[in-house]
Amino acid sequence: MRARIPNVQTIYIDPRNAGVWSEAVIGAAGQSQTVIAAVYLNPQGGAAANMAALSSAPERLLHTVVRSAAARTVVVAMGNPYIASQIPEVQNYLCTFSDAEVSELSAAKALFGEIPTPGRLPVTIPGIAARGAGMSMSSGGTQ
Repeated sequence: MRARIPNVQTIYIDPRNAGVWSEAVIGAAGQSQTVIAAVYLNPQGGAAANMAALSSAPERLLHTVVRSAAARTVVVAMGNPYIASQIPEVQNYLCTFSDAEVSELSAAKALFGEIPTPGRLPVTIPGIAARGAGMSMSSGGTQ
């Protein structure tokens, strides 16, 4: 992100510091043109496959940010695509299905329209999107 927006403000939140940083994050989100919330949560298999597992403090903060800046916020699910089930008010959502560095780089390129995003959800996210949902983007715009 910093290579594309040199003065980007980055705030790292985890369960230990979400409460401490909440006010700063909400303030920054309110003043930002765009908010990108990259949420790292490893995919789960078996019975827990369609359940997100954000802990309560980060979840509350993400709800607050999305509610206050929904149209300006993109939630990027780095790993578990089911995070959106916990944040049903999300309007802009990108799933990488991985938290590998190549996925981070690809997500940034996709957000800036540098690569096409022809992907479709291979799963259903209950209450959010059906399997096969998605929006194709060519480099530089919508198809």
